Amino acid sequence: MSQEAQSESPEQAKTVKVASRSWVEGLSAALLLTLVLVFAIQGAVDFDRGELNQSGDHHLNAQSSQEAWRTGMYPDELYYPPPGVILRVFLSQLGEPAAGLVWAVIILASLAFSLRTLVTLTQGADGSRPWLTCVLSLLLVSWYVQWDIRAINYNLVFLALILASLKSLRAGQMGRAGFWLASSITLKLYSALIVPYWLWRRHDAAVLFTIVGLFGYFVLLPVLVLGPSSAWSLTLSWLDVVRSTAQIGFVHEYVAYKTSLRWVTSTLLGGWGVQSAAPPYWMARCFEWVWFVFVVFWIARARPAPNGWTRPDRGLVDASLLLMSALLMSPLLQPHQGAILLLPAFLLVVYVLQPGVPHRGLIAVSLVILPLALKLAPSGLGKAAMMLLSIVAFSGLLMRASGRTLASETLTDA
Repeated sequence: MSQEAQSESPEQAKTVKVASRSWVEGLSAALLLTLVLVFAIQGAVDFDRGELNQSGDHHLNAQSSQEAWRTGMYPDELYYPPPGVILRVFLSQLGEPAAGLVWAVIILASLAFSLRTLVTLTQGADGSRPWLTCVLSLLLVSWYVQWDIRAINYNLVFLALILASLKSLRAGQMGRAGFWLASSITLKLYSALIVPYWLWRRHDAAVLFTIVGLFGYFVLLPVLVLGPSSAWSLTLSWLDVVRSTAQIGFVHEYVAYKTSLRWVTSTLLGGWGVQSAAPPYWMARCFEWVWFVFVVFWIARARPAPNGWTRPDRGLVDASLLLMSALLMSPLLQPHQGAILLLPAFLLVVYVLQPGVPHRGLIAVSLVILPLALKLAPSGLGKAAMMLLSIVAFSGLLMRASGRTLASETLTDA
C-alpha cells in the first residue's frame, strides 16, 4: 500500500462514519415523526365509532370539574388539585370537541418540548445522535405515551413543566424554575418531592419562588375566581378526597384501569385465598415506604466513582428517581401516568449510546426486554405488574448508569 493511500485511509474512514451516522439520524427523524403522527391520530380519532375522540379522560375530568365548580364539592372520581379544576373549567368554555382538541395539541407540543429539552440537557453525551436518542427513548415508553395521548390526560404536560423547571435551574433562572415546578404540582402532586430535594441541594431561591407560586395557584387563584368561601370549601373537599385514597378499601372502589402496587398485591393475594383487604394493603405500603427510603438514602449518600465516561446529570437522575418512587406509592396509578418514564428512558438511552461504558450490555438488554415483556403481558393484572416492575427496573438501571455508588468516597455535583 502506498504512503498516499495510508494517509487517506483515516480520512476515508471518518467520512464513512459521518455518512453512516447521518443516514441513521435521518432514518430516526423520519421514524420519530411517524410515531408522533400515529400517536396523534390514535388520540384524535375513535376508530370504533368513526368519530373524533370524546371519550378520553379530558371529557370526564371536564364534567367532574364543572360539577365541583357548581357545587363546591369534589365528586368521587375527581382527584386533581383545585387549580387543575379551574383550568379544566376555563378550557371547557370552548365546548366539545374543541376543548379536547386544544388539550391534545398541548399534549403533543409538550412531548416535542420534552424531547427537545432532554436533548439540550444531555447535549453531547449521546455522541451527537439526538434523533436516534429521541426515537429509541420514545419506543421504550410508547405504551404509556399512547395511553396519555389517547386519554387526553395531563402527564406529558406535567413532564414538560418539570423539564422546564430543571432547565431553568441549570441556567440559574431561579424564578422560572420555581414557577414551572409550582405549575407542575398544580397538575400532579408527585413533583412536590422535588421541593425538599432542592432545599437539600441549597437551591433556596428556587424553593422560595416555588412556594410563592404554590401560594398563588392554591390560594390566590381560587379566591379570585371563586371567592374566599367557595375557594375554602372546594379546597377542604379536595383534601377529603385525597385522604380517602389512603383507605384500605380504596383500590377496590376506584373505577379505572388500575395498575397500583396496592391493587396488584391485593389482587394476587386475593387469588391465593386471602380474603381480608388489610394484609395486602399493609404489605404494599411497607414496600412503598422501604423503596422510597432506599431511594432517598441512595440520593443522599451515593458518591461518584472514578470513570472515563459522561455520567447522566445528577439533578436529572435524582428527579427521575423521586418521580418514579412517587409513581410506585400512588394508589391512583394508571397506564398513562407512565408517560413520565420518558425522562429516565431518555437518560438510559443516552448512556447506552456511549461506547465503552460499564454495564452497557446489561442495560441495553434490559431496555429491550422490559417494553417487550410489557407488550406481551396480558391486559389487566399482567400489564399492571409489568408496569410496576419497569418502574423499579428503570430506577435500578439509572442508579447503575449514574456512576454513583454507596461505596465511593468523594461527592461531586456530576
